[in-house]
Amino acid sequence: MDDLIDDYKKALKDHPVRTKSITAGVIGSLGEILCQLLKFLKDRDGDGAMEIGVRIRRIVAFFVFGAGVNGPFFHWWYNKLEEWTSTIQNKRLKVLLQLFLDRGILTPPFLFFTLFTLQVLISGSFQVSGLQALTSFRPALRANYLLWIPAQIVSFSLVPVQFRVLFGNLVALLWNIKLASVS
Repeated sequence: MDDLIDDYKKALKDHPVRTKSITAGVIGSLGEILCQLLKFLKDRDGDGAMEIGVRIRRIVAFFVFGAGVNGPFFHWWYNKLEEWTSTIQNKRLKVLLQLFLDRGILTPPFLFFTLFTLQVLISGSFQVSGLQALTSFRPALRANYLLWIPAQIVSFSLVPVQFRVLFGNLVALLWNIKLASVS
């Protein structure tokens, strides 16, 4: 286990964006796989059979979004939050400001973008994706705040900036299951 952690730290140092992107893609698709498994177990007696092409398309969509958007974007975002708040000496105030910028300013538009983009990747339809994103936005935002506000308090308080994307990816495993269930 120590070798795995050391290898991850080395990859993070040598190729931070690539490492965070691959990790985000793998965890995103794993969340979708777990969501599909939970749906299957819940609906074993029903007719909830989803065609294999749709299942694979959803897994690929979550990988592509994680690797292509979440990994690189949150690498940049967490570094910017640190930069923007670097002069604040009061730890609690710094965490509160980072939390406000992250959950208050970034989350609503980024969540809508996420819902919409995942739907486009899955369905291929901009119109269907827009309607689905609008329909699922409010419940997804509520669920987002319930999970991510406490998680980000922990992250901003305790997790070094270079590990925040990984920490977020681990929390996102739960979040991706929720997101997959509404997308």
